[in-house]
Amino acid sequence: MEKETSGKELSLSRLSQYWWFKAVLAILALAGIFQLGYILGNLAFGGVDWQSISVLQAAILGSGVWAFYEIIAIIRKPKTQ
Repeated sequence: MEKETSGKELSLSRLSQYWWFKAVLAILALAGIFQLGYILGNLAFGGVDWQSISVLQAAILGSGVWAFYEIIAIIRKPKTQ
């Protein structure tokens, strides 16, 4: 028995229409920017080496970069859809 789809699957292009998705992306991008500043500040002034960066910090930075590029893609997307 095949499952009938109604065309309301949540893809990234469909999710970009919702305000809450844009808010989550903005929060992730902001967290990534602050994390990047924290890491660069520690490297510049604290003499911290790369081994001291945790997996959580790398994940926050990576999700922030991804969210930043998604926000740019949403802004650049044509409004005629």
